[in-house]
Amino acid sequence: MQVIRRCLWLSGAFLLAQTLAWAARPIADVPFDLVRGAMFVKVMINDKGPYTFLVDTGATACAVTPEVADDYLQLPRAGEMTVSTMGSIREVSVALMSRISVGMARADNLKALLIPDNGLSQFAGRRVDGVLGASFLWRTPVQFDFPAQRLRFYPATHDISKMAADAPWAGHTTLKLKGAPNSPSCAALMRVALNGSAPRWLMLDTGANSLVLREATAQQVKARSAPFGSTSISALGPRRNSKYWLLDSVRVAGLTVENVQAHTPIPWGDWTEEQLGTDALDQFRVTIDVSRKIARLERDRVPDRFGDSPWGVGLLVVPGDTGARVTAVRPGSDAALQGIAADDVLEMVDDREASTLAEEELNEALKPPPGSSVVVMVRSADSGVRRVSLTSRRYVRVRPSASDGSVATQLMSPGK
Repeated sequence: MQVIRRCLWLSGAFLLAQTLAWAARPIADVPFDLVRGAMFVKVMINDKGPYTFLVDTGATACAVTPEVADDYLQLPRAGEMTVSTMGSIREVSVALMSRISVGMARADNLKALLIPDNGLSQFAGRRVDGVLGASFLWRTPVQFDFPAQRLRFYPATHDISKMAADAPWAGHTTLKLKGAPNSPSCAALMRVALNGSAPRWLMLDTGANSLVLREATAQQVKARSAPFGSTSISALGPRRNSKYWLLDSVRVAGLTVENVQAHTPIPWGDWTEEQLGTDALDQFRVTIDVSRKIARLERDRVPDRFGDSPWGVGLLVVPGDTGARVTAVRPGSDAALQGIAADDVLEMVDDREASTLAEEELNEALKPPPGSSVVVMVRSADSGVRRVSLTSRRYVRVRPSASDGSVATQLMSPGK
């Protein structure tokens, strides 16, 4: 009898361990494309597709283009809804999706706004069919793993506050909700300190590729006017002109991000919330649990050999008799994506012979303003000589707010 009890106890312990392990596994783990600070993921609607959707926590409802709703899926209408987008309020027709799925994560009988493309496909360089909004995203804990470009949905029983600290830098913060957690109008806000000022509530908005601030706020926190800016995106309305800013620091969940971009829509219109966009987030794994009102940010440490340069194509070089030898390639930079590696040799830089340029001239030539390009002739041991156009990107720096003196640097999208 004692042996039987022990076997039952061991079986129960094993089943409990398996249950806890399964609860920690994601329901869905799918890739997303990060395009100029915006996430795009493949979605199935009524078991048809896949369709390309913008992942937008700032959109309280999902949306689909009339072309997909009418021509491909013949979705039934479900009335109208009043929405506020890009500072304007409008009435929008609503369709009913019997099922919407992202990997194995799904929702049944979900309403979707019928929204024209409005230039989002042009912005993304691909056809965009809709928006994956908070009405789908907030149903269970969700993780935006920007470094790995993965979107993960976890079971409702998964408690992110008890996740193992598997990153050198990790922090938690409490969410403030506008609307009930399961309502179609729920928005999640996080406490953020800008340039060392008192923390304020900003709406988490992965559909915004930079912070969105009132001009008075930007001036109050002494943001610097930016000489360039990224294209603002809008899934639900026309783009507006914007005034761009650079923030020396953005502190969230105990982590500080430096050299962050913000913009002010002109005119401000009917915007209600200032927003925390991907420019301050896309170096983290961001896990959100709306039902428990908690957010977790994690960041691996990335060695930085590039100093304080805020932008560039991601190369360090030294001059030589036959060209400029590459000594370092920034991970994730355009140079890395184009396959340039350490010990490759640049023979030409923008129609100038690299061997005739001093080291300072070479490295300055490889740091043009974000969004602009440098054309190089690069010689590799395995692929010979080839012509490559490299796009300059902007970088932010990340450190714990209680800094140990080390700093990590992460790539931002082109033109940001």
